[in-house]
Amino acid sequence: MTSDKSVWELVCKTETIFGQKANYSVISEDKIETEIEDCHLRKFIRYESCKQREAFYQGLVGMVNPSFEFFFDRMITKGDTTCHWVIRRKAMDKERVQETKEMAKSSVEGRV
Repeated sequence: MTSDKSVWELVCKTETIFGQKANYSVISEDKIETEIEDCHLRKFIRYESCKQREAFYQGLVGMVNPSFEFFFDRMITKGDTTCHWVIRRKAMDKERVQETKEMAKSSVEGRV
């Protein structure tokens, strides 16, 4: 995700404003994951508030790069032991990228 690093940096900076301490993992150029083990916000907010934050990040990521999506798959306020969010390339965009690579490769091979 090096060319789309701005999406990830923007979300991470926003998380810092909320005082989140997280472990960030760059899985591939198409996917970044974050795990939050301790959230001080859980004492003050409910699950619905976290869903609003998720919607905010979905909009933010979509504005910065519409090829990517954001979602939580675990939330402490829902009863999970950790919060876990993912930024990843949308499935349709992945397929288009792969098709483009394959077309470029066959085009180059056809010229040789």
